[in-house]
Amino acid sequence: MSESSEKEEGSAAVVIPLELAGGPGDFFSFGDLIATFRVCDEMNEGEFAKVVGVSESYLRDVEARREVVSPSQAAAWARAVGYPATEFVRRVLQDQLDEAELEMCVSVAVAA
Repeated sequence: MSESSEKEEGSAAVVIPLELAGGPGDFFSFGDLIATFRVCDEMNEGEFAKVVGVSESYLRDVEARREVVSPSQAAAWARAVGYPATEFVRRVLQDQLDEAELEMCVSVAVAA
């Protein structure tokens, strides 16, 4: 069974397979992850940008891979939209490794 990220909305849950988040050599970036979650939540760029506290143009730049988000900013965005911070942070860190062309995978877990 594959892992997934769930966000409960009332009695229904939105399930997005974590395989989409990728690993080394995969081109699914943090921006792609954000755009996917935003579309699944039926939010336009302006609505999502307002929820996470950034400008719409900055969000577009993040989704287009023209801007880089810090791990703490990624965690804040996840909390703002109700998704697990670990996956948002993992994807940001994986993007940094991919950009450096390092053949490594990031694993992130909440500290005990």
